[in-house]
Amino acid sequence: MVRRAWWWSWASAALVALAGGPASAADVALEAPVGAAVRNPGDAYSVIQPLLEARGHTVTIVDASQIDTLPEIQQFAAIVLSGSGYAVGHDLPLFDAVIEDYVDQGGGLVATGWVFYYNDAIVAPGLNAVAPVLPSMSFITNGTVDPADNHEIVEGLGSWANPSYDAYSGDHKPGALTISSNGGTPDGALWEVGGGRVVTLGPLFTAEYEAYATQALHDGSIPDATEMFLRAIDWAAQGGFPPGCGDGIVDAAAGELCDDGNHDNHDACVSPCVPATCGDHFVQTGIEPCDDGDDDNDDGCLVGCILPTCGDGFVYTGTEPCDDANTDDTDACLTGCIAASCGDGFLHAGVETCDDGNLDDGDDCPGSCQPAICGDGYVLQGVEVCDDGNADQTDACLVACVLPSCGDGFVHAGVEACDDGNDDDSDICVGTMCQLAACGDGFLHTGIEDCDDGNDVDDDGCTHCNVDAAASSSGGEGGSSEGGSSDGSSDGGSSGAASTTGGSDDGTTGETGVGSSGDGPQGSEGSGADDSGGSSGAPAVDDAGTGGCQCRSDGSGAASGPWWGLLAVALRRRRRRG
Repeated sequence: MVRRAWWWSWASAALVALAGGPASAADVALEAPVGAAVRNPGDAYSVIQPLLEARGHTVTIVDASQIDTLPEIQQFAAIVLSGSGYAVGHDLPLFDAVIEDYVDQGGGLVATGWVFYYNDAIVAPGLNAVAPVLPSMSFITNGTVDPADNHEIVEGLGSWANPSYDAYSGDHKPGALTISSNGGTPDGALWEVGGGRVVTLGPLFTAEYEAYATQALHDGSIPDATEMFLRAIDWAAQGGFPPGCGDGIVDAAAGELCDDGNHDNHDACVSPCVPATCGDHFVQTGIEPCDDGDDDNDDGCLVGCILPTCGDGFVYTGTEPCDDANTDDTDACLTGCIAASCGDGFLHAGVETCDDGNLDDGDDCPGSCQPAICGDGYVLQGVEVCDDGNADQTDACLVACVLPSCGDGFVHAGVEACDDGNDDDSDICVGTMCQLAACGDGFLHTGIEDCDDGNDVDDDGCTHCNVDAAASSSGGEGGSSEGGSSDGSSDGGSSGAASTTGGSDDGTTGETGVGSSGDGPQGSEGSGADDSGGSSGAPAVDDAGTGGCQCRSDGSGAASGPWWGLLAVALRRRRRRG
């Protein structure tokens, strides 16, 4: 630390030379808590102080206890606030109560770096009231600071590389002038508020060197940065009451129109010794409820210095969503300066056809404020079971606001394979399942299947929905047909009978008998033996369509028809040989 102080002792003269020509003399306070590093020899304040003194200012390093009353703080034309160590070390709350009045009555403030980078533990409503920016825990590391060349503070200055952080604060308030930016982000702003002036700068002009290495902002390495900071203090210190104003003597030569012997900007004579008027930014006690010095009717003070109220016809930004200056609750702005909306209980003419004061989508006036109808997308309780708001007949809710079901004639996508609108189980779409007819489904598909026993077991009487051959070979009860007459003809068998009686003596065979039901196959030809021929016809299917061999010559249960036929053929051959 001794080496740093020694270095500064010989370098300070060179730095003073950089401070430029003399400015209007002013008393300036550099504020920092006792023990803050910026107070140390060779650190920021010990460097800034001679730079300001070289410009004609009287500079005092103070702490909060020295400026916590209005008379104390008004000894100084401008206060430079410490931006030391983030939120650590700030003593703003100790004198914040006098800041607003101090600025309003002509005082100047310069805040840089971490001043607005504070958290909820630091409460400074007075500073926030007069600052041209909002507080924000936002910063940029290094970057390039670009002066806007739009004010005497930045006029003619070029861009410069920032050697440390840039705590650029929050949004700039309406009416504030942005005088610099860093990488396109606004970081410097100013305005005049009341009789005073306030400047905020993002770079850490008032932070300790050891923590942030910001010497280049003051030591001549970046002359435009140093000049920007010093000009900000010059400008802020020139607000307030000019010399002589407030001495009780009206100095017409100096432009005074009044002088009531005080520095009170809330009475009839305000700085710079002119009569108070609406719009001068000073609230005249007992006369004006507000005076924000502008002609904006959407803020907290209207033109005419009157407070905004609902119904005045001006929309108070951030407070009122609307203000149409009437009490008509059927238009777009209700009484109370509330924007009309569905569910507010007021029928908005030309927009709503109902409004029952709620947003219940299950009653007869849903959240659309249009009468409930099928297809509006809202399920009307007790009337509709569904309402999906579309005309799709293949989804889970039909156009009539009913649930889909098998047999309704609409194919429910992903659920039904078909739906022909009937419950017929014998057509192409099985009515009770809404699935396409298929062999094995247990339903006889008319004109397509001979049988369907609902399984895939072969040789059980119905295989692949066709009657098994085994089943067809055992027909119903065999009928008999009488043998042919002398001309060999024979009568058809009855009841599907397929057996024949042998031919007459002349050896001719009887014709095949045909079952009377027409369902059984024809019997084979009877033999022409003298004896009664065996029943050799194939069995017929009985009337019920079931198989079964009923063709027996006796009650023994043996199927003798085929054997008797073979025996008759053999006997016939022996006779011919004889």
